[in-house]
Amino acid sequence: MNIEITSTQLIIGIGIAIILLLVIFLIKKRKKKQVARIKCKKCGEVYSVKDQSEWGEKDINYKCSKCNSDIKIAFFGYCDDCEEFVGFRKYTLGNRLLKGAKKALKVAIEGVNAYNDPISGVMTGIKHLTKIVDNTPSASAAGTCSFCDNVYLECPQCGYTVKFPVSVEQSDTIVNCSNCHTKMKHP
Repeated sequence: MNIEITSTQLIIGIGIAIILLLVIFLIKKRKKKQVARIKCKKCGEVYSVKDQSEWGEKDINYKCSKCNSDIKIAFFGYCDDCEEFVGFRKYTLGNRLLKGAKKALKVAIEGVNAYNDPISGVMTGIKHLTKIVDNTPSASAAGTCSFCDNVYLECPQCGYTVKFPVSVEQSDTIVNCSNCHTKMKHP
């Protein structure tokens, strides 16, 4: 059984391997321990919740050390306008990078098919992945109110919950955290 590999197939294979190795390297380099955050509505104090088994629990309460009021985990807050329950979806850096790598791989394959030039297709895919990684950081969590469609983002820096001012279709909009002024966008 003879297997012949053309130079085009070899270049495509090497390009795909480079993209995947770049993703793995970036995930290992930037991977942080996930920490949920809770926020006191009265005084705005933010606390870390390291026990991941508590994430997703709607009825867990903590006492604020400043004002002694009850606080809930920030991922599962309530809408400011209608006070309807909002469930947040956690976005990790690894998930965003893998999503970006899949898109970069798709762009690379489309470039190869469209131009029949594997090198430019692979380079386009790598540029696309680099643009995703170097851009403004995405929020670490996002949630939408099912009643009034308000969108909330969680700041990746301090964990503060910020209302997203526009619809999700305009997800390229950059928002400043009102607590630590970190720029972020919808994940």
